[in-house]
Amino acid sequence: MVVVMSWLPVVLLLCAVHNITCIEHEKDDFSDLYKGLLFNAFPESILSFSIHTKDIQQQTTQVPDKMDCVFACVGVPWCRSMNFQTTAHNNGLHVCELLSTDKHTHQKNMTRNDTFIHFSIKNQCIESPCLNGGTCSLQINRHDYHCQCKKGYHGLPFGCSSHANITDATRNVNNANTTAPIKCDKRIALGWYRFSGAAGVRMPTNCVPTSRCSTHASGWLSDPHPTIEQGTTTMKVCFHWSKNCCNWSRSINVTNCGEFFIYQFVPTLTCSLRYCSEH
Repeated sequence: MVVVMSWLPVVLLLCAVHNITCIEHEKDDFSDLYKGLLFNAFPESILSFSIHTKDIQQQTTQVPDKMDCVFACVGVPWCRSMNFQTTAHNNGLHVCELLSTDKHTHQKNMTRNDTFIHFSIKNQCIESPCLNGGTCSLQINRHDYHCQCKKGYHGLPFGCSSHANITDATRNVNNANTTAPIKCDKRIALGWYRFSGAAGVRMPTNCVPTSRCSTHASGWLSDPHPTIEQGTTTMKVCFHWSKNCCNWSRSINVTNCGEFFIYQFVPTLTCSLRYCSEH
């Protein structure tokens, strides 16, 4: 992975983005479906604060290179930006300063420094993504945003109009064919999916017997589906194997789109595990 030493964004494909826009009618747009966590690089710059600055968390560490500094920030939930010192110490390590705020919020604290590069997580709200006068607010996960719509408009989760349809009958819990080729979701593409047609309409919320859905360990949701009011909810998928209904598990996002549900599937940890469906 390469860091672009310019004002261009550095893209880390770490997670899919769930966007909400204020619209009067649905609009199909697939361009942002796999957008990841973004950093803007500012060479010869540093974002600095007094160590006692109220409400701003700071943490200094030493790392081998720029990307280790970037990943250090990614691994700290409150981190919004970091300063990387381009000159290494005698031990070969570089100073990496993590900050709980960013250049976009504290422009006045950005100063020139030839020995540093500043990286700020791209604030999606800077681009004014909310339509029709909606107010944008960045979410706690640092890459999603939410639009507070003006009266007369409504917001729809992005995936409700941009998702892949799964109609494969082998996914259904009623499929107990053990002679067919065994399938696995270890290589499933990260993204939003909807069950329809022969597959069924939703994931089961009760323990599914093993060797269903054309797999060994059958996947099911451990809790009821979210309501419309709950929006997108992180839920646990359990995989039944070895007389244990939750021998393995994965966390996924589930969204109630009103007339149907969508699931942000992630690859399973091993084979043969598969996400199941039902009518």
